[in-house]
Amino acid sequence: LLWLQTLDYFFKLDRARATLENRRLALWPHFDGIGRTRDFVAGMESYFNDHFGFRKRLIRWNSHWKDQLFHETSRRDALVGRDGWLFYSGSHMIEDWTRQAAWDRQEFENWRQLLEMRRDWLRARGIKYLFVVPPDKQTVYPEFLPEWLERSAQPSKIRQLAQYLKARSTVEVLDLSKPLIDAKNVRVEYLKTDTHWNLFGGFVGCRALVAALAHQLPALSPLPATAYGWKQEEQPPGDLTIQLGGTELFRETTAVEPVPLEPLPALKDLYDPERLPQRDEKEHKPCYTFNEHASGKALLFRDS
Repeated sequence: LLWLQTLDYFFKLDRARATLENRRLALWPHFDGIGRTRDFVAGMESYFNDHFGFRKRLIRWNSHWKDQLFHETSRRDALVGRDGWLFYSGSHMIEDWTRQAAWDRQEFENWRQLLEMRRDWLRARGIKYLFVVPPDKQTVYPEFLPEWLERSAQPSKIRQLAQYLKARSTVEVLDLSKPLIDAKNVRVEYLKTDTHWNLFGGFVGCRALVAALAHQLPALSPLPATAYGWKQEEQPPGDLTIQLGGTELFRETTAVEPVPLEPLPALKDLYDPERLPQRDEKEHKPCYTFNEHASGKALLFRDS
């Protein structure tokens, strides 16, 4: 047993699949001289902690045993629901769902003032404003939450905020909950093992967004639902399995791939290092493109 770790380090005996860790494992430290010996030793310790023998197998066994024997996960930011559905439980999700957490009138008023300030600042510069709230997965698929998690009859914070703004403000608000709930009877819209919606859910949200923007920009029209066909595709388990230690007990089966039914214009990514300097990894560098068949401009700051 004492020698197994060393043998695996040199001969790679551990055949377990690498765990899903949302970080870069420590590299072998660089020795910068006697004066930095302490940093070198600390770097060696970090390297050993990330690379000791049979680490991958031990992590998977640990996650599996905790889940199977004790119904316990290594982190509490992932909630195991019904039929293999996982939900993000961080950021006070449970308190929000059960309505234990609530906003008072002053907080709703603070939101009104903030949104109106943004709307007015943009309006002074000729820019339209729409406040859009995409729902979390549990809002669209509450039937897959654990049985013990009961929803209160009270409306959610977002619904209360939308009602407050409708009665006291002219800021346009779009809550995507209804169009997504309506469309889930057509096709699954969220990934079972991930916090994100799938491409079909994104398409439904995009259609609702463009339709709402058309109230301010009449030239816009949403792409019809018949523009795409949709096919199932295999996808590895999502980000919530990372919260569970990369367990192999959950499978992703709800990914869909859009198939254009009519040819779409091919857009080429263009780069301008002077106007849009790169300050990130290569695949994240900023780019722009042109569509000769379109009008107007769109600026997108993306995440994930």
